[in-house]
Amino acid sequence: LPKSKNLIYTGMDIIRRTKATYPFETVVVAEKGIPANFSKQGYRHIGDVSSIMHEGKEVLLTSLEEPTFTKPLMMMFSADKLEYMAACALNQSHSSLLAVDPRALVMYSTEFMDVTHVKRYAFPNCTEL
Repeated sequence: LPKSKNLIYTGMDIIRRTKATYPFETVVVAEKGIPANFSKQGYRHIGDVSSIMHEGKEVLLTSLEEPTFTKPLMMMFSADKLEYMAACALNQSHSSLLAVDPRALVMYSTEFMDVTHVKRYAFPNCTEL
């Protein structure tokens, strides 16, 4: 698992990496975290972040949602520069949670906060399992 000395924060359209110790100085920030092609499609909300080692590099995974919360995507960013790498569609109407098992390369996501079942997807292509 990644052993970062940083904290990652997300906002509506921002990703920020800070030092993990006080005074939490910003290391790098992606002010426009949502790529323009997704913004044009109405995507407006970057979800919580998970971190995974993939092909020898630490990457960040987050869900991306539009205002109706009906077409969630999974996005992947480089952890060092917070650069967009890839995205794929999740086969569900909402993504309140996105976590990943780095050993099995399986992502887990739930539709809503009152969880009754968990969906499983192959990483990094989002094929439902």
